[in-house]
Formats: sequence, structure tokens, C-alpha cells
Amino acid sequence: MASELEFYKAEVERMKAEQTQFRQVLDNERVTENLGYGPSLEGMSDGDLRAYIAERSGARPHGNSTRQTLLSMAQELTTDKE
Repeated sequence: MASELEFYKAEVERMKAEQTQFRQVLDNERVTENLGYGPSLEGMSDGDLRAYIAERSGARPHGNSTRQTLLSMAQELTTDKE
């Protein structure tokens, strides 16, 4: 009985440590996304990027902008808002 109790105590501690590690990973991802370096902009479609730019700047991008141009514009608008 005592060894079973020790086993479960150790298991609880292992799970707490694992949970802490997952929280740190999630926090790092949130910080990265908030800074505009994460998948939030990279994961957007061109149409989503155009809408994001329009929302932030008040004007849609002109012409047929390349994806790289849209990403650059969105990145500038993200850093300007901080």
C-alpha cells in the first residue's frame, strides 16, 4: 500500500512538471505570435492578409501584390501597433 501511494505521488509530480513545461511552450508561442513573428501572419491566406492590412491601415493593398509584399505590409502594421 505504501509503495502504491509513493508511486501515485511520483506520478502526480511528473504530471505537474509536464503541465508546467506545456504551459511554457504555449506562453512562448503566444508571445511569438503577439510580436508578429509566429504562424499568425505566415498561416494567413493572401485574401486574409489583404483583409488584415485593410483593417489595420484603412485601405486595401493596390493591384496584385505578391505574397511577400503582403507579408511585409502586414508585418509593418503589426509592429506599428505595438
